[in-house]
Amino acid sequence: MAGLPWPIADFDAQEHGLHFTNDVWNNTIANGKDFTLRWNQTIDAKKGALSLFKVIYPSEGVVVYEVAQNITNCLQPTYCIWKPESLGDDLFSFWLASDRGPNASFAISPSWTAKQPKVRSFAWAAPFLVPVCLLLFLYFVCVTTCLLYRKRRKAKRQKEEMARAARRRAALASENEAEEAFIMSTRHANRHGSVDSTMTVEELEPTDDALTKQDSWPFTTTTFSTADSEDTVVSESSQMAERRAAHKKALANSAELHNSTAEIMATTTQTKDERLALIKENLAEVLNQEIIEKILDEGRNPKIYWGTATTAPPHCGYFVPAIKIAQLLAAGCEMTILLADIHAFLDNLKAPIEMVEQRAQYYRFMITAILEAVGIPTDKLKFVLGSSYQKTPDYVMDVYRMASVVSEHDARRAGSETVKQSANPPLSGLLYPVLQILDEQYLDVDAQFGGMDQRKLFIAAKEWLPKLGYRERAHLMNPLVPGLQGAKMSSSDPNSKIDLLDTEDAIRKKISKAECAPTVVEGNGVLAFTEFVLLPAAALRGKKEFTVPRRDDTPLVYTSIEQMHEDFKNDKLTPQALKPAVAQALVDLTAPIRNAFENSQEWKDITLKAYPPPEKKVKKVKDKGTRFPGRPKPAADGQPAEGGATGTKEAGDVSTAAEPAA
Repeated sequence: MAGLPWPIADFDAQEHGLHFTNDVWNNTIANGKDFTLRWNQTIDAKKGALSLFKVIYPSEGVVVYEVAQNITNCLQPTYCIWKPESLGDDLFSFWLASDRGPNASFAISPSWTAKQPKVRSFAWAAPFLVPVCLLLFLYFVCVTTCLLYRKRRKAKRQKEEMARAARRRAALASENEAEEAFIMSTRHANRHGSVDSTMTVEELEPTDDALTKQDSWPFTTTTFSTADSEDTVVSESSQMAERRAAHKKALANSAELHNSTAEIMATTTQTKDERLALIKENLAEVLNQEIIEKILDEGRNPKIYWGTATTAPPHCGYFVPAIKIAQLLAAGCEMTILLADIHAFLDNLKAPIEMVEQRAQYYRFMITAILEAVGIPTDKLKFVLGSSYQKTPDYVMDVYRMASVVSEHDARRAGSETVKQSANPPLSGLLYPVLQILDEQYLDVDAQFGGMDQRKLFIAAKEWLPKLGYRERAHLMNPLVPGLQGAKMSSSDPNSKIDLLDTEDAIRKKISKAECAPTVVEGNGVLAFTEFVLLPAAALRGKKEFTVPRRDDTPLVYTSIEQMHEDFKNDKLTPQALKPAVAQALVDLTAPIRNAFENSQEWKDITLKAYPPPEKKVKKVKDKGTRFPGRPKPAADGQPAEGGATGTKEAGDVSTAAEPAA
């Protein structure tokens, strides 16, 4: 036997009962797993030998043993623990020798094959997988084709809608131009065109002497009675007086027109950078600033609107947008204030439908008083009631159109910080952002002004308006002013706000209870109110400064909020000194509003209708019956009742019959 250390005959002759005791060989030895090889005799591990042989059966029928591995190093007296590596699917056999001398005992194991890992075959699945893959491929091709077709059809539809909208705007513009041309052609048809000029009117005004000469009557020798002459003189005098008054009024109107023109020219003398800086002052963020810059480059005045939903009564936080409106007017902007009555109704019924009109009137009174309190001339503002145009057919149709291109998720996200959220919100809350975005188009403005809590809605406006063929607008955002308790100042939280009609004592009490931690500037509502209301309001009055009186020291005078923050951080300005100063400044600022309210009976009547006082609950008296414990017993004749005051009868009393005994 080739490869064996001894001939097979010698092996048979020398075997002295040594043999392996393992019972199972095939499929028990696997690569990478320990296998314990055992035998029946004890051998010397230093003298013995153990080898792995590969068994080959050639075609001639002679068995060949080839040494595959020497595993003597793991030999023990009665066993061997061996971990095979890289065994193929050939036949193998173990050879064991007790000694390397001529008298050694030998043992050979039966031939065995190593256990091979199972190879999973998916040939059986081929008849199923191939058709499934083909179907999936066809489905993918069909879906892709459908999506591309829908995308192209949607783009084509949007293009057609934009073209129709452009044609409608062009037709409307041509109609407006034709109407204006007709009006101009028919206006003052009997006058010379040069008279329309302001300077011409001023220079061609006749004097009183010329008027007297023009209106004088030539006397003739015709005879007339004394009565007729007196009537004629009176008529002449009255006509002359009326004409003089008319000419003086014309001169006054001309001077007023000249002054307003001078004001406009003074406004336009500001450079573009100065106007842009005034527009951006104290703003937290500006979206699409290039729109404002383009309008200023063209020499036009930006048209901006600020809207407020007529819900709860306005509070002192409304001074922040009021002061910004004053700055926008100073920059030459055309301001529109929207009283959003329908928005208030849609916002989770914050304004009941029967009170919407009254609350809109209340807001008009209050906002006018706020603007006048900070020195803003209200004649330069334009108030618009939302329901005045939000019920028109064109507006309602645009609401439907926008509802068809905006998803429920996007509408909910756009109004997440402005619309009241609840576990089961009404559908009206999803219409709120749609209406506010369409207001930009129907108010014909270039920008919308609001707070940082409306940023998501402003971002949505940039995306939604072009879907209807309308142009994008710019958006100006004020920072959110912290309330008295550190959070956002809100009308729904009475502890975080100060009502504009609060009494002086109520204002001082709320300011004294406000959170104002020493040396802490962030989230400090008292400092924030000074920064965004009191200092800018003082600047509008002509002197930007805020004075903080101190009991035992000189007053602190501030002209910038940075200086106040620095002193507050260093504890030079303490809450004990700051709060009374802020309270007094706020009392002075709201005094004109309280006076206007007290002097307007119409405002008071509207207040009772818009915000009726809550009905007092009447406590029901429990009917205890006639036999409840502690009831006074009926009195006998002439005796005082038990628990009663007296048993005597007054004159005119009717005595009752005695109750029969039971």
